[in-house]
Amino acid sequence: MKFDWRYAFHAFWLYLTFMILFSTAYYFNQGHSLRMALGTIVALLVVDGLFTRNYPYFNRVNRQGALALIDLAFFALLALLAMNFNPDWPQAIWNAMSFFLAGMGGTVDGCVAHKTRILPYLTRPAVT
Repeated sequence: MKFDWRYAFHAFWLYLTFMILFSTAYYFNQGHSLRMALGTIVALLVVDGLFTRNYPYFNRVNRQGALALIDLAFFALLALLAMNFNPDWPQAIWNAMSFFLAGMGGTVDGCVAHKTRILPYLTRPAVT
């Protein structure tokens, strides 16, 4: 198994987007944060699906198979843990935690992704 840095980089930014969009859920009540987490998951799946339409190289289902659920499981774990976080923490702690979790998730995704070569047919031409 080889580390795929391109996929890890894409996953890092996806997880960092998870954390940024999810950060407001820490400040609301329990029921609202779960609805917000589910809405964020659906929105990011739509965005990720639109992104992978033009760049099939990053398609999680084709590259990871059943392991594509790692992203959703990781984010669901964050949603469950968020109920126990303290919104009074300083901003530096939130920033460090978001960066650490995104980096850890990107590293895991880079390790489990199946290594492939980018060939001309793996990118779609722009629609004009």
